Amino acid sequence: MDRRSDYEIYIDSQQAGYVGGGYFNPIEEFYLVSRDLVSKTTKNLLSHHEFDCNQKDVRTFYISNLFKDLQSLLLPNESLFGSYDKGDYKIAVFLRSEERLLDFEHQVIYGNINRIGFFGVDDQYVDKGLMQPFVSSDLS
Repeated sequence: MDRRSDYEIYIDSQQAGYVGGGYFNPIEEFYLVSRDLVSKTTKNLLSHHEFDCNQKDVRTFYISNLFKDLQSLLLPNESLFGSYDKGDYKIAVFLRSEERLLDFEHQVIYGNINRIGFFGVDDQYVDKGLMQPFVSSDLS
């Protein structure tokens, strides 16, 4: 797979439209069955990101680099999730694509949500967690 710029990922995400869904519930269970994904590369990307998805001529590769690094940290039987704090509640999002990652990281960069972290979840728990209804809880 060729590496796409942030702008290209953004355009593909806009053309795909709203997909929705893909949240692991309940959030308390998510934290019990997930594994924190951290590497030097991830930490470096998150603290020194160059991110521009608005200009075709400015080619940044923050999202593709981050997605590739996170995928490399997964065990063979795991799926990638991001956890975010929306102020009133926390969510665990199934990050199935670079477009999905961009949707949430874009919100982080613009201060709409806060990133808690990235996690691997064993596939034996993924389907059950994704099929549960959302129940708001306070995990402050």
